[in-house]
Amino acid sequence: MRHVPLIREDQLRNYSNQFLCQLYRRAQGINERLFSRYEIFNALGLRGFTDDEGTRQAADEIVQNLIIQGFIGTIENSEEIRLTIDGLVEARRICTDMSH
Repeated sequence: MRHVPLIREDQLRNYSNQFLCQLYRRAQGINERLFSRYEIFNALGLRGFTDDEGTRQAADEIVQNLIIQGFIGTIENSEEIRLTIDGLVEARRICTDMSH
């Protein structure tokens, strides 16, 4: 069965930026702090994902996008994520831009 993305390509960048900023705020500038990807996603308050499975898939799509960009790392066999050094730098830039 083919995976059908829940998040449109044009939304993915915006949601990824929001996710990265939420993670950055929680990490308080420390890249090794671990957080649940689903807690971070839920804190964004995004609407339109109808059930737990949809919410988890949307969170996973954002996380996958940020992993590909090198901004977050994952812990194997876990839902925990952390900022990378590059992610810390990028989040600082994005979050500053979003607040202006």
